[in-house]
Amino acid sequence: MARPLTPYRLMMCAAPAYLARHGTPRTLAEVASHQCLSFGPCALAQWLQDEAGDLESIAAVRLQINNGEALGAAALHGLGIVLQSTLLLAADVAAGRLVQLFPQHGQAGRPMHVVYVHDRYRSTRQRSFLDFLMERFPPVPRL
Repeated sequence: MARPLTPYRLMMCAAPAYLARHGTPRTLAEVASHQCLSFGPCALAQWLQDEAGDLESIAAVRLQINNGEALGAAALHGLGIVLQSTLLLAADVAAGRLVQLFPQHGQAGRPMHVVYVHDRYRSTRQRSFLDFLMERFPPVPRL
């Protein structure tokens, strides 16, 4: 079984100290001249291509880490611009520790589902987990 959840949204952010030192990019194309933090070069390049279209150059990744919380911590310490899940960065943006760049981009989100084996005798743990996910990430109603 696959049940839809709220789409997975991304946001691009940087610490105020980083932006003070390096300037704030005004366009997605300008991100290519900045220090970037990412899971890998492909993730950032794909997002920029999807959002900005045909770019002449792709941002170089200064730091590559395969852990979202570690990427967020690097951004908080002013190491560069991060593209990360809204879930991981929203509290730091609300507190002013990070500045969201290009809020008009990345709002469509990517589909997210919980996938599990259908069994009419679901365990209490599985039921509780599915209920938690459906409450935390309610599916967007279809129009």
